[in-house]
Amino acid sequence: MKRGGKGAGASDEVLPVSEFKARCLEIFETLRRQGRDLVVTKHGEPIARVVPVRGREPLRGMLAGQLEIPEDIVEVDFSGDWEAAK
Repeated sequence: MKRGGKGAGASDEVLPVSEFKARCLEIFETLRRQGRDLVVTKHGEPIARVVPVRGREPLRGMLAGQLEIPEDIVEVDFSGDWEAAK
């Protein structure tokens, strides 16, 4: 893998698609360890960017303090809605 190149940042790794295809599992592990992005090229033109997952947060609690539920969502009274539909 080489650094930089057309369509890539200076710290990005650049690799032809044929080499990526032959070594993809090894490359994924290397990118995960190094924390670098990879630009995959075809005939010298960038076609894809492979980015390792960074700072993955758990889903549970991720919206804590950002939502407000103004009413009771367990026992909802729809009787007023039925009267309006008559």
